[in-house]
Amino acid sequence: MQITYFPYLPLRDNEYINFGDGLVIWHFQSLAEKNIPDKTMRDLITKLLNANVQGDLQEKIKGIAVASIGNADFRSFTDEEERQVQEAKLILFLSKIAKTNTAILGSGSDGWTLSTSENFEPVYQNFEVGNDHISESAGYIINVGMGGYKINEKKFYKPSHVVISPFGLPLDKELLIQLLHVRKKNGKELFRRIMRATELLFQSYYNSTNVSRNARILLIAASFETLLDLEEPARKHFKDYVEKYCDIPGETKYRHYYYSHRKAKRDKNKSIKVLWADSFFQLRNQIIHGDVVRDNMYLFQNGDRHLDISILFFTQLVKSLMNERLAINKPFVDRIEWKERKDKTTGFQYEDCSLSVMLTKFFRKIQRKKKTPKTV
Repeated sequence: MQITYFPYLPLRDNEYINFGDGLVIWHFQSLAEKNIPDKTMRDLITKLLNANVQGDLQEKIKGIAVASIGNADFRSFTDEEERQVQEAKLILFLSKIAKTNTAILGSGSDGWTLSTSENFEPVYQNFEVGNDHISESAGYIINVGMGGYKINEKKFYKPSHVVISPFGLPLDKELLIQLLHVRKKNGKELFRRIMRATELLFQSYYNSTNVSRNARILLIAASFETLLDLEEPARKHFKDYVEKYCDIPGETKYRHYYYSHRKAKRDKNKSIKVLWADSFFQLRNQIIHGDVVRDNMYLFQNGDRHLDISILFFTQLVKSLMNERLAINKPFVDRIEWKERKDKTTGFQYEDCSLSVMLTKFFRKIQRKKKTPKTV
């Protein structure tokens, strides 16, 4: 038998996420009695999950989420079902960072609302009812199997770099809904492209210092190239897409100087967003071609890291592409602004304008009703 669970996904009591294809990810502690009526099985699963601890005091990790497809019968998933779990992981990751990780720049907040890739990694644990021994396997290039552990003795410690937010798992619910919609309807090709791009972004977004700065930048660049299906010259097309989807009418334009094949060039006046896109791709090119990369090149205008800014643009580009696909009913009204922020720094700020747009439509509707002549 096998259980698939997410040890660091901070779900709250009675919370679950239904992906509409039979897969449900649910909060174990509060929903176990409902979803696992067999007490013997429930007690065994509880012991398995209680092996996940944190800190020297071996505090049990709260909020662990379990994945089930159909009934929670803990059969081993097929290859197709494991693909469903991996896809759900990416959907959750994108929906979460779109909600919280876009809002951190310039907010003055300490980052406890943020999530990283570790929060969304599933664990597959084999077990047998009536047997208190478990085994584990790890490694991709060299797969190592280890056994002989007793359930009540073996502990799985949370790494210190993994942060479990005390604020739960706030998601961009509209993005989650629309991703599930295009997956089923006429946007399957776009959905696959978004998922492949998100997988590359996911690989760049581990909190572990084992992933180098250069690896992160190259993975993020590859995620943009995949998302936008960029052709050569990728740098020019990337700037064009940022200008098309992210520029706001009437915003300030700047002189745009850049280097191409070691020659200085000047483009037409461009927005600060296009300047960021060029700066990001210049960094990518410097890394790829083995050129010297100065520390300040990982920052945009000596301010925010390219890593952090890229989350804003990835999110808006995903939503803009989905708006195009959904055509008539454009669900997303987001924008990125260059402005002074709460912490008094100047930089990019992500704005989700959907609430203000919804209120404007509501008051306009009321005004129209008032102006409609009454019939006697």
